[in-house]
Amino acid sequence: MGFHMTDTTDDVLEREPDAAPEPIPQLGDGVYFDLPEDVYHAQHRLSSSGIQALMASEADFWAGSWMNPDRKDNDTLARQLGRAYHIARLEPHHFPDLYCRELTPEDRPDALDSEGVKVAIKAAVPQKEDRPGLLATDTDVKNTLAAMGHPKSIAGENAADRAERLRNVNPEAVIWSVIKSEWESEFGPMTAPAGESRVDRAKRLVSYGYKGQIYDLEYTIWREAMGEREALPPIYYDQILRDMELIQGNDDVAKHLKGGQSEVSVLWTEEDTGVPMKARIDDLHEWGGADFKTFDNQQKKPLRRALADAFRYNKYYIQATVYREAMEKIRGGNLNIGGAFTQEQANLIGKIRARALPVGMRYIFQQKGGVPNLVSLELEFYAGLDPSLRAAAAGADPARVEEVRAKYSSGNASAWWRRAKIEIREALRLYITCMEVFGEEKPWSTIYSDGTLGDDDFNSFWLDMKD
Repeated sequence: MGFHMTDTTDDVLEREPDAAPEPIPQLGDGVYFDLPEDVYHAQHRLSSSGIQALMASEADFWAGSWMNPDRKDNDTLARQLGRAYHIARLEPHHFPDLYCRELTPEDRPDALDSEGVKVAIKAAVPQKEDRPGLLATDTDVKNTLAAMGHPKSIAGENAADRAERLRNVNPEAVIWSVIKSEWESEFGPMTAPAGESRVDRAKRLVSYGYKGQIYDLEYTIWREAMGEREALPPIYYDQILRDMELIQGNDDVAKHLKGGQSEVSVLWTEEDTGVPMKARIDDLHEWGGADFKTFDNQQKKPLRRALADAFRYNKYYIQATVYREAMEKIRGGNLNIGGAFTQEQANLIGKIRARALPVGMRYIFQQKGGVPNLVSLELEFYAGLDPSLRAAAAGADPARVEEVRAKYSSGNASAWWRRAKIEIREALRLYITCMEVFGEEKPWSTIYSDGTLGDDDFNSFWLDMKD
């Protein structure tokens, strides 16, 4: 569904009330390619964003979940732009077929706008005030005939006949009914029809002989030429093109975006708790997943610090951990492909399953505000070699084993990853508790809503005046 920042019609359509949409089916565990976004979001499963909401409060999660009957799934500008940016970054060959640059009045500087059309119509249609000596009514015609010594009215004569009789005796008489009749016989009614739209008003001006450009008609022609492509406001469309050029011109980034499958939905059940889970991988590869993020650096922090802060404060460490768990479910052979798939997609799943080593996760950060910073970072899940990798590497190429050993030297999980797993485990516990306490029929609220506020609730750095 496209969005258009310029309203070109004032049509008010009488419509029957929309029928209630068919409920979206709940899917079983599996890997789903090309799953529509609305179908994915409709799945009653816990995701990384749901975990982040739970970490805020139980009520925050419930309000944005499928359990809230008043939840609004608005197709916001931010969501639409997110889809456009995704296509541009991960499937740039599809972007020109799916999106176009919105036509704006600035693109047609010589075209009449809606108010200009109204002014032009008034200039084209005869106006009473522009006619000196105008006989505006039938009474005026009668009085003029009488003043000239003619009868005001003749038996069986109507107003049109009377006007014609006056014209015969005085060809110079300016009679409104005659002017109106002659004009309407050529151009149609002088007055606008009820409910006339801006486009129809523009067409009416053209029927009066106007030869110049009219923006509403230019927009209509342009929209028809664009077909089903979604129109993006110029400020965003132009930025997307610049971003595409930046990405495609950066070999260090572009090489990580080749050969994968975009928007892969993974549905699974968490083994320890039985909680149904879901994740939607931006770009799934044999080696793992890639995810695009944008970031601001208004405080002008050193770039690495700004990226680390974005990873921390936006809780990407939660997302990365959930995504890795989803991909590891694929690697472990626990998930089959659900729905339709291509041979290329099946081959990708086969390659992931054949991996001896765990999958990785890479974040590609792009700075906002036109700053051309584009950085690709592979996440370090381990501070050293995972002990399980030694067994997995048995019989492997010695050079490859040494490469992995150098990369994972001690076998300790990274501190950020340990924190993520702890927070996720706590969110899963809270999810299960709320399901038992409230179920899906009642709103969720903070279970412990009566308490105290003390030092334990504040950041220790803040209390020590170190921040």
